[in-house]
Amino acid sequence: MMFNQRRTTQVGQLDLNDRRKTHMIKQFFVEEEGQTLVEYGLLISLIALVVIAVLTFLGGQIKNTFNTAASSISTTTS
Repeated sequence: MMFNQRRTTQVGQLDLNDRRKTHMIKQFFVEEEGQTLVEYGLLISLIALVVIAVLTFLGGQIKNTFNTAASSISTTTS
């Protein structure tokens, strides 16, 4: 069974695997792609909440408008 041993060439130097890990951690905090995705998600959810609220409050009026339009169309075509 092999164990993952830390190899150092001189005191204070990290081996290649440790450098890669350090680089990956730095890139995680530097890259902004994930942050942008989260911001878009929050923006879309906020827009969806506003649309739901507007439709809830104006739903009855919209229904009446469409019913009025449908009845006037059906009476003119008859």
